[in-house]
Amino acid sequence: MKKFKFILAFFKYLRFNRKFLKSKNKESKNLILNEVSDLRSFSVSSSYFAKTLSNKYNSKVISYYLWIFDFKDCINIFIKLLNPFSNFYVYKSFSDKILFPFYFQKLRSKKNKIFKSKKDLLNLKYNNIIIGDLIYDDFLARNKLATIDLNSYKFKFFLNRYFKIIEYWNLFIKTNKVSAIIISHSVYCMGLLGRIGISNKVPVYVISPISHYKLTKKNYIKWSDQNSYPYIFNKLKKNIKKKIILESKYNLSNRISGKKDFRYNISNPIKPVFTGKKIYKKKNKSKIFKVLIASHCFSDAPHVYGKLLFSDFFEWLEFLGKLTNNKKTSNYIWYIKAHPAFYNLEHNIYQKIIIKYPKLKLLNPEITHNDIINKLKIDGILTVFGSVGHEYPLFRIPVINAGNNPHSGYDFNFNPKNLKEYKKLILNFRNIKIKKNVQKKIYEFYGVHHLIDYSFFSNFIDNINEKIGFDSFQIYYEFIKKINLEIHCSKINIYNKFINDKSRRLIDLNKFK
Repeated sequence: MKKFKFILAFFKYLRFNRKFLKSKNKESKNLILNEVSDLRSFSVSSSYFAKTLSNKYNSKVISYYLWIFDFKDCINIFIKLLNPFSNFYVYKSFSDKILFPFYFQKLRSKKNKIFKSKKDLLNLKYNNIIIGDLIYDDFLARNKLATIDLNSYKFKFFLNRYFKIIEYWNLFIKTNKVSAIIISHSVYCMGLLGRIGISNKVPVYVISPISHYKLTKKNYIKWSDQNSYPYIFNKLKKNIKKKIILESKYNLSNRISGKKDFRYNISNPIKPVFTGKKIYKKKNKSKIFKVLIASHCFSDAPHVYGKLLFSDFFEWLEFLGKLTNNKKTSNYIWYIKAHPAFYNLEHNIYQKIIIKYPKLKLLNPEITHNDIINKLKIDGILTVFGSVGHEYPLFRIPVINAGNNPHSGYDFNFNPKNLKEYKKLILNFRNIKIKKNVQKKIYEFYGVHHLIDYSFFSNFIDNINEKIGFDSFQIYYEFIKKINLEIHCSKINIYNKFINDKSRRLIDLNKFK
């Protein structure tokens, strides 16, 4: 019965889209390009945003698949066409056209570019805008690799595909009147059309169910303005600031006590990293200094926040491994806590690292931070951009980051500007002290980073990923059950205001009033 209820809601949803969200500009030569996402929740928010842009620019909406190269891709598309409940039919319900960029024809493409180093690849530009990070991260993710071999056939073949897709979309934008582009992510291949659009002076928006950003030539990554977090907070009214601090404190208290906070509610399901046990941090009077390396999933978008001090997570660990043999770290004990999400896939990589650098001790990935602090008595943390950057300073344990990260605008942890400064901080770890009373700044950071974004589903369901998931069929049921003319018009008005006032980020402060 429940399944039938969801199916009925799905077809009602498609009918709603055709009636209220389909553009009335079929004959227009102006185009809104809207990415087809596999996640159902993304289609709902982007349909409204596409409609708003369509009204503003008198444009028709074309939803697109970024690339289709070979027979296998065609089979996958064909399967989607056979499935009446696939996202293809969702996007078709509010789009004037679905675009499939086939590459059977031989396109003019440059010969494979020769890169002298990984940093050379990361600095690759197209029309004066960086695209190397997209190629780098996409290759790692698709092949589940820790790092790139620039001379491998697999990489060269992949690179040739990227040049073809760049050629296709650049030509498309130059020969069509594209008014705006909607993408789901600013990383991996999904971010590529955004970068090409920016290079051609086309407005580009990253639209998700829980956040909305406009990209620019300066800020071409969604999370590239972390340094401005204090500025954003300081602009708020005093009563709003107070409520954000209280809400952040509540959320972080939940996390520290082993419960889910806002951040864990919107993330893919992982076990809590803290428990309800009390944490005791005693002053270290021993000559031994214990370091925790809070590692990351090797293939999971190393450059999601921008540039790192290293080309990728693997090279970061290589650097730290070599540092374990430095005479100045002879009294250090080094532990690695691997990220639990991809641990089973990446276990072999970690095994090779600890064999190569035996002073590195690999912890059980399920170990809690309570045990790391209470039993291991950790004295300092190394990460690239992990959440430990705002967790451990709550217990007066210093954290050193290794690249652009969400905490870059604050001084409750340490953000070296180059490798020389990074190495110096590590070698003098014992002398690093955290300022007193950093809690308020940590709560401020948490609020600006996590709590102030406008969520499309706020009228329909709270904590969407915790309760039903971003890809649940139930999303259509919840939408149809509660949508009315007032909510419909308010969504359009909110998006219209965001587009017109030229803000980079759509912020919702009404929930704090």
